Amino acid sequence: MARVVDLLQYLLEERASDLLVKVGSPPCLRRNGRLERTTLDSLDSGAIEALATELLTPAKAEELHATGETDLAHSVPGLGRFRVNVYRQRHPFGSHRDHRGPDRGAPRRSGRDRQPA
Repeated sequence: MARVVDLLQYLLEERASDLLVKVGSPPCLRRNGRLERTTLDSLDSGAIEALATELLTPAKAEELHATGETDLAHSVPGLGRFRVNVYRQRHPFGSHRDHRGPDRGAPRRSGRDRQPA
């Protein structure tokens, strides 16, 4: 099963700015302003829920339950700081992460409505 740190490492290795995960689809990367499907395995709702569980404090989990979304920052020693948005749409969870490393400019907002070609 995918782990958050593995996906974030992949994001950095691929020199992408954003990682988007959605139930039933492989993760997507934003590179040079364009969304690209990865060759990674599709994630089911259980896998995405497990990723969210790795990230969410009890207070953030409650916020997600109450409002359908939450934002947080996640730091990984040796990798960097990441901004994370977890939200519920048609399926139980979706997630967006972007890298806030020292050599990156301000990230662009992903726009959940835009899907890769």
